Amino acid sequence: MSHQSPDPILAAIERHRLADAASRAAADDEVAHLLEAENKAFWGLVEVRPTTTRGIWALCDYLAEFATREEFLCDRQDYDYDRDWRFIPRLLTNIRDAIEGANRSQ
Repeated sequence: MSHQSPDPILAAIERHRLADAASRAAADDEVAHLLEAENKAFWGLVEVRPTTTRGIWALCDYLAEFATREEFLCDRQDYDYDRDWRFIPRLLTNIRDAIEGANRSQ
C-alpha cells in the first residue's frame, strides 16, 4: 500500500479560511494587518496547485462558497507586484494542470 501525502491545496484552503475568519472578526485597529494576511492567503490558493482529484474538488467547493460572500473576487490585486497574476485565469490554469496530472497518474 502506498502512502500518499495530503494534497497541499487542503492546507492552503485552511490557511485562507482562518485568515478570512480573523479579518472578518477583527477590531478596527487590527483590520489592515489582517486584511493583508487574508489577501496573501487568498493568493496562496493559486500559488499552490492541487495534486489530487479530491484537492481539485475541495478548491472548487471552497471558492464557490467564498464567492457567495466576496464581491470582488475577480478584482483582487496580487500582493506580488512583480508577478501581477490575475486570480481567475491562474486558478483555471492550475485546475487544468492538476486534472492533466491526475489523468497521467491513473
